[in-house]
Amino acid sequence: VRDKFKFNKWGKTKIAYQLRLEQISESLIKSSICKIKENDYRNTLLKLIIDKNKSLKDPDSYKRRAKLFRFAQSKGFESEIIYSVTEEILK
Repeated sequence: VRDKFKFNKWGKTKIAYQLRLEQISESLIKSSICKIKENDYRNTLLKLIIDKNKSLKDPDSYKRRAKLFRFAQSKGFESEIIYSVTEEILK
């Protein structure tokens, strides 16, 4: 869990999904994912979205926000935290 988060920048959803594919028990998945610090989790997502935002060329803020949201979801982050971080970035 720690390596996938730290090196691959995966969110909790994607990590849990991959562990379920490996038939890891649900209790072990939950206890492992809980060890990810919320501050580190938010900062990782913030950095990913800032970097992705720099690479986007679309001037339309609605389309830009949608692309950032889809990107973060594909990395396995939850909708609530994605929304709060994108709102913070695109004020």
